[in-house]
This record gives sequence, structure tokens and C-alpha cells, in this order.
Amino acid sequence: MKPNVITRVFPASPSIKTMGPCLLAAGLCLLSACTIPLPSAQPDATRYYLLSAAPGQPAADAGPTLKRWVVGVRAVAIAPYLETKSFAVRSQANEVIFLDSTRWGEPLDQGIARVLAENLQSLKNVMRVSTQPFRADEQRDYEVLLRVAACEGATNGEVRFSAGWRILARPPVPGPWPRGIIPLPASAGRT
Repeated sequence: MKPNVITRVFPASPSIKTMGPCLLAAGLCLLSACTIPLPSAQPDATRYYLLSAAPGQPAADAGPTLKRWVVGVRAVAIAPYLETKSFAVRSQANEVIFLDSTRWGEPLDQGIARVLAENLQSLKNVMRVSTQPFRADEQRDYEVLLRVAACEGATNGEVRFSAGWRILARPPVPGPWPRGIIPLPASAGRT
């Protein structure tokens, strides 16, 4: 008896003659894609803005009798609708639009904290101002807390700002400490 032999027939590999036209067509398609005109790049019209400190005099010499304070500015809390890079503009009493082409150059809460620290540093009875995060070994005489409720433009070009503030003594001392409100202008909410 003969052993069973299984034979397989493999198809012949494609030849250059059969693949040549396919490769040529693929190559022409790639070359033609390079000649398709692409739209030209448009300049970015987005404008970025930063808050700046109030112009003032450099800190004058405090003199020997004036106490010089170390002040800490805590992280500024802002209303949730302001946690965006786009400018908020109040178009009606209950409507705010966000301008995509006009943006803050830094997070608004950090910009407000930076400017507050710069303005406090220019006071003659302030020795040093630091912002959060504070160094663990740093002793502060006072800490300033600020909560911004509104910071928006209006369609008539006005800027509206409203915030509450509080000053805390460090270490805590009993008694009432200054606090206040920075209100919106009287025209706020009107269209």
C-alpha cells in the first residue's frame, strides 16, 4: 500500500506584470493629492488681555514708627460662570454671552490675586505680600480673602465688578475684623 500523501497547490505570487498597473495607479493618486489646493491659513483674531495693578507711587519709606505688615492673599474665589478664558459680557439682565475672540491671558482668579498683591505691596505700611500657596515657615500678620461675584463687560462698554472681601489677623485675634462688599454700579442689571 502506498502512504497517503497530501499535496497542496499554492497560488502563484502576483507578478510585477499584474501588480504594475495597480502600483502605478496608487502612485498617481498620491501625486495628485499633492496638487489639490489647500485653504490658506487665516490670521487668528483672538485678543488676550491681562489685568494690571493701579498706577501708583513706589512704596515710600515707612519710617521708624510705622509697623510694616506681612500680608497673605488667599486664593481668590470667583463665580463659576467666570471660570472660563472668554470674556463675559452681560447683554441683558439675565443673559451673559462669552466672546470667543476676546480672552483672558491668564485664569481670572489668578490675575485678580496677582493684581491685588501688587496693589497691596505698593502701600507704605506693607513689608511683603505673598499669595497662596503660602510657605509653611512664613509668618503673616494678615490674610486677605476675596470672593468675586461678577466681573463682566456690558454692551455699552462699561465694566461691572462685584466682590466681597475679608481681612483675617494671623494668628487669630478675637473681635470683628474688617469685611466689606464692592458693589456693582447702580446701572447693573439694566439694559
